[in-house]
Amino acid sequence: MIKRILKIWFIIGMYELSKYITNELIVKLQSEDDVDTAPKDFASESDQYDINVIKGEGE
Repeated sequence: MIKRILKIWFIIGMYELSKYITNELIVKLQSEDDVDTAPKDFASESDQYDINVIKGEGE
């Protein structure tokens, strides 16, 4: 009886552990680490020469 209860608790524990590890792996693999970089279609410095001239920073 005790063996059966321990076996059931072990199976439940392993199930919960695998569920947690799987969730953490999914979150890690789906996360984007390049949040601090600008998007590829963001205006670069060379695109804004005319704006910098208006502000007085350019020529």
